[in-house]
Parts: sequence; structure tokens; C-alpha cells
Amino acid sequence: MQFRAWDVVRLCLPTIAALLCLTSMGYAQDEVDSTAAAEGIARSAEAFSRALERGDAEAMAAQYVDDAVLVPPGGRMIAGRDSIRAFWAPRNPDFRTLAHSLTTDRLEVVGDAAVEVGTWRQEGQVSGQQPRESAGRYLVVWRRQQDGAWKMQFDSWTAPFAED
Repeated sequence: MQFRAWDVVRLCLPTIAALLCLTSMGYAQDEVDSTAAAEGIARSAEAFSRALERGDAEAMAAQYVDDAVLVPPGGRMIAGRDSIRAFWAPRNPDFRTLAHSLTTDRLEVVGDAAVEVGTWRQEGQVSGQQPRESAGRYLVVWRRQQDGAWKMQFDSWTAPFAED
């Protein structure tokens, strides 16, 4: 299913607006809860990066909620964990991700939801070529699960950019 950029904005905007609204109303949050949320999100992000390095689409998809939405560069929308798993399945047998990291630039936690903006970095290699590094920005909306784990509800990132 093909969606235009406005469709993605229309789907994501209510969630982001609700989070911002709660924050601007002075929603009181225990600092310990924020720290625990940041630690849980960091664990999930780390598991995602290690799975990407292994080429393990199943483990990557496990970091998303069942009805998650993925918006990769180019604006195509991918909805649902099964479709996300298929997206992350290795497509080029000659390419390998050697290292991947996610660095949080800003994290806003409101109850069982969090909005994270950060920088992704990756070192990849095509067979027979020198490894290449790339980086970009990402925006993720996380949801705390009943077991306390944090999983991605919405995930979007930019194409690689030249270093600042």
C-alpha cells in the first residue's frame, strides 16, 4: 500500500500532539520513572542495533509493537510487524552492516509513551569494497508494554547526510 507524506503526518500527528499537550500542561513525572524509561529504551535500541548487525530481521521486528508504522527515507509507509520484518530482511547478499548505533539527542517521556529524536550511525561494507560510514537522524515514538519493555510504535529516519 502506497501512502503520501501527508498520510503519514495525518497518522502520526495525533499521537505526537497528545504527547506534547500532556507535556505542556505540566504533567508531573517522577524523575526515577524517566530514568527507568530512558534505560529501557536504550536496551531496546541496543537490541535493535545488534540484530541489524547480525542481519536478524526477526529480532529487529521484535522491537516493534504489532501495529507499528515504519516510515523509511522516501516516505513509503510500512505498517504492521510482519511487513516490518519483511522490510528488514536482508535484500542484498553482498552488503553487510558492520556496526550500528543510535544516540539519543532528546527524549520526552509521558506516562507509557516516549518521543525520541536522535542520530543513527552505521558502518557498512559491500563485498570487495572498503567499509563506509554513514549517519542520519531518526524520530521514534516508543510505547511501554505491560511487561515494562519499550517497543517502537512509530519509526522514521532520514537518508544518510554529510557530517555536520
